[in-house]
Amino acid sequence: MRVNPHREQHLLPEHRVSPYFPVTEELGWEQYTVFNHMITPTLCKHISPQEVYEALTTRAILIPTGAERQVEVTGKDAVKFMDYLVTRDMNKLSPGRCSYTFVCDEDGELIVDGIVIYISEEKVWYGVTDGDVELWARGIALHSDYDVQVREADVAPLQIQGPKSRDILRAIVGESIDELKFFRCMEAVIAGVDCVVSRTGWTGELGYEVYPIGSDRALDVWDVIIEAGKPHDMLVSGLSWGKALESGLMVFSMGTRDEHMNPLEHWRSNLVDLEKGPFIGQEALRKITENGGPTRKVVGLIGSEEALSVLERPCKVRYEKSEIGVTRSLGFSPTLKRNICLALVDQKYTKEGTKLVLEHPDGAAEMEVTEVPFVDKKGLRVRS
Repeated sequence: MRVNPHREQHLLPEHRVSPYFPVTEELGWEQYTVFNHMITPTLCKHISPQEVYEALTTRAILIPTGAERQVEVTGKDAVKFMDYLVTRDMNKLSPGRCSYTFVCDEDGELIVDGIVIYISEEKVWYGVTDGDVELWARGIALHSDYDVQVREADVAPLQIQGPKSRDILRAIVGESIDELKFFRCMEAVIAGVDCVVSRTGWTGELGYEVYPIGSDRALDVWDVIIEAGKPHDMLVSGLSWGKALESGLMVFSMGTRDEHMNPLEHWRSNLVDLEKGPFIGQEALRKITENGGPTRKVVGLIGSEEALSVLERPCKVRYEKSEIGVTRSLGFSPTLKRNICLALVDQKYTKEGTKLVLEHPDGAAEMEVTEVPFVDKKGLRVRS
């Protein structure tokens, strides 16, 4: 494989690459980042963010998300152990179901977020955003009585997202894809490779994630999807950060631990099942609830029509002269034609319509608290 002359990220010996790395090299991907200790593509400069957004919302995109590592828990107590690790009740699930949930530390602070994929009563995956959760889970398992084995599964996910994603997969796996409901998963064989297909994704659009079991043949699966996507003008691209932000999606990882955020501060109120069996961080989160609830909350902010420059680091949020929070993500909404932002702010300033100010490098930016998600508030697109 030739070295991509356009790549701006230098590889180090400790950086792993996903099975899709040769493909993104051939496509001339310029920008990569390190995610789960793995090089993952983020930007192909000859494809503009507007093109990605348009393809995602009208056709389909294929995203190489091989760095989305799966922590696999197997054994007689697999579900019980996962229930102890995460904040949502795993006993409400059954094989073929998925759940978005958090892993917390003993103080109730977020470590990472991710998707639980319930494959069977003795096999559960946790799709990690960015963090050493496998080591965390192994350490807990070693010092517990749970009958489980914890490892990183040899799985390299792909995302097919957009209104044509179902049509593309139907051509590959048949009409069974029509019966797959939101946050459900199924087994399939693609290019002779055993796969798990879930109706999940990080876009807020109709979409699926495909998990080839075994990295050695993941590119065979890729090739089949590419062929099936051609009649639908599917675009190979990175994530659309603007679309994700419009949908209120955020990433929580080891890199955001400085925020000391807990899951009760998320804008969604159903991400912690305090009354389920014991889980790590439960007592700390219960104490917060008993003392009146979280003192901060993630809110949506909407601003002007003049796009602000991209923020690489959080900026302060003020109410009049008081500093009351920080931004988590900021971007420009292609649908609303306005600056939008997710911010973690003092609970006293979360009422819709409250006027706040960002201390942005471009200058003070006036914003107003608004409902999240910013668009498609009933989630009709993702459930279409």
